[in-house]
Amino acid sequence: MKLKDYLTSSAFSSNKNLDEYELFEQVQLKINGGSDYFIADQIFVKYNEYGKMEDIIVIECKLSDATKVSAKQSASIKESYENSNSFFEVRSKKIESKFDKETKLKQKDIFTFNNEITFIKAEDGDDASQLKSLKKLVYDNQQDKILEL
Repeated sequence: MKLKDYLTSSAFSSNKNLDEYELFEQVQLKINGGSDYFIADQIFVKYNEYGKMEDIIVIECKLSDATKVSAKQSASIKESYENSNSFFEVRSKKIESKFDKETKLKQKDIFTFNNEITFIKAEDGDDASQLKSLKKLVYDNQQDKILEL
């Protein structure tokens, strides 16, 4: 399974073209500018023509399908669904895009998403040689838990 195919599939219910995104790895993100943060394994960021962050896709890589997201990852997913004013602030010093070395995330950069953020859990196995499964992570407020779709 390829991430690019998954993001354009009917199972994902969205049509995101990764060719329009920059890729950053191991990004420390603070939730709503507070002291709590989590480390996103990968983030795809789409910029508009003015250089403003328009969309983000957060990928969390896990060794197996049974591995759950961390408490801080869960808290960030929940907060992004419950609070339309949620944002992430970059805590990392400076990170280059894997696609364009001129594009960088800097400390204190802000991601606003107005309930429009995509979290994906990727199972890549013990050796991380291939993707075995991809699941969209969403928060269900009635059950008060993260669902894997």
